Amino acid sequence: MQHLDIYLKVELELDNSEQPQRVARELERILNKFYGVRSVEATNIVVRED
Repeated sequence: MQHLDIYLKVELELDNSEQPQRVARELERILNKFYGVRSVEATNIVVRED
């Protein structure tokens, strides 16, 4: 059985009322639920002001 690490970069536009950490947790939850990954973690969140 193969084990992989896949690195993704996701750019989102959020409302000012949304919290980046909450969105990251929701993405982790979705990956765990639908893809049965062994583990998932958000290691870096960068907030850019454009």
